[in-house]
Amino acid sequence: MACPRTRRRCGPRSTRLTSVLLAAACLAAPHAAGAPLITGLHRTGEPAPAAASARGPVDMQAAAADPWWRVVALPQQGAILPYEAAVYSGRGADFYVPRVWYHGRSGIGDSGWIGPRAATTDSLYPPITGPAADYTVIFATTFTASQTGLASFDLAATADNALAFFVNGTVAGGDTLTPWISGGAAIGTEQRHLNRLHAFRGLAPVVAGENTLYAVVRDRYVINSFTGIGGHGQTGLFVATVPEPSALGAAAAAVATLALFRLRPVPAARRRAPARGERVTPADGGE
Repeated sequence: MACPRTRRRCGPRSTRLTSVLLAAACLAAPHAAGAPLITGLHRTGEPAPAAASARGPVDMQAAAADPWWRVVALPQQGAILPYEAAVYSGRGADFYVPRVWYHGRSGIGDSGWIGPRAATTDSLYPPITGPAADYTVIFATTFTASQTGLASFDLAATADNALAFFVNGTVAGGDTLTPWISGGAAIGTEQRHLNRLHAFRGLAPVVAGENTLYAVVRDRYVINSFTGIGGHGQTGLFVATVPEPSALGAAAAAVATLALFRLRPVPAARRRAPARGERVTPADGGE
């Protein structure tokens, strides 16, 4: 490989240094351009730091309250909103996560399913007597942006039955079966199928300081083909991964620092002279 300025052959050290610094530049590019750094996003069912030691790595504490996610809208009138979402586990019949939900009755690592009802994963309305239509529950969590601008989001999540994400905006239609987010920026599109994770990726405008991420969960009204009875089943939300864009900036800085530390030239005064009869290789400074 020839150096562009001297047109002399570059050694392996120069080639490795160039490659590593190019990789660091690619990672850091969005942040060098002034993209906001996002911190403080949490998965569903993730405990607060003080409570982490009291909970197992997989089995969620039965009927625990989620410290990060809260219910901000649902169709039932008279509910005192907002309130902390319930974390579901596999302990006891009342708290079983349905087997049809993604990952069965447990979460991945220290995260898990949440829902609007602390005593059961059942939907808000019982069969037969409930409304013969879909209804919506909206969950929300907050995060911090380093500055105003367009931020990148990459989420992995699922819900029973359909899920959509919005950044900022306001809750509207709170007195209807299907409250929604007005004025927010959508992250991806609504996804269905509760037995697998879905990727939600996109850019959204944020403001410096606190912002809100909304998860709009739509519970579908379905008629059982065997009984002919309609119902909603269960209601739940599972956010498995919430990568933070700030991690890319940190990774770029770490890569560049490591490159300069590991690949910097050794001063001539510190270079070891080859012993008599020793073969000098390119890795030791030879051509």
